Amino acid sequence: ALGGAGDLRRPEQFAVRFIATPDTRRRACVLDRGFEYSQRSGLPPAAVTWSGDAPDRLSARMTTREAIDIEVLTRDVRPFSPDPPYGFGFTEKLRIRLQREGEPTEITATLSRQLAPASDGAIEGSETLATFRSIYVSGSRVAAPSSTLTSRLRLTREPR
Repeated sequence: ALGGAGDLRRPEQFAVRFIATPDTRRRACVLDRGFEYSQRSGLPPAAVTWSGDAPDRLSARMTTREAIDIEVLTRDVRPFSPDPPYGFGFTEKLRIRLQREGEPTEITATLSRQLAPASDGAIEGSETLATFRSIYVSGSRVAAPSSTLTSRLRLTREPR
């Protein structure tokens, strides 16, 4: 759902970038999710649609018959902590719509990232993605757990 592909037993490496927020009252930035999705999926940047002005929506076209739309429904942000380990993080509830061969599928997911500075100047943390499929039980829609994947993160700067 987040674009990653390949062997889950091997580290996934991809570039990320941050862009200034549209709110000029603050010196802040946001993760460029379109760039990250392109990097993780291997899709060309032109196949991914995302904007810092509307950061809760991302669309990507994998082929002429396959597309994905990711929408952030809710976001809980844990601000930077002034106490060790000085971490911050967020949890988002996502709606993921997959279109494959004309058959749409809708998945609900939660994405949680926890980040903190490491002693060597990097940023380390974890990312957990849990997906749920909607099923109907006795006429009521229920979210049934489908998968959970937890990854370790390590963000470093490329040498200039």
